[in-house]
Amino acid sequence: MRTSSVIGSINKSEVILIEFLCCIVFLRDAIMHIWFQQQGTLTKCYLA
Repeated sequence: MRTSSVIGSINKSEVILIEFLCCIVFLRDAIMHIWFQQQGTLTKCYLA
């Protein structure tokens, strides 16, 4: 019983961690998209 409850808590924390990482990646992409829009074509030409 004890081992199964430990495994269950590990799985829960892994799911929370994965969701947290996905949220960070999504926010980063959104921020980068907005930042590039604000910077305009000058930054895009510089990076290209």
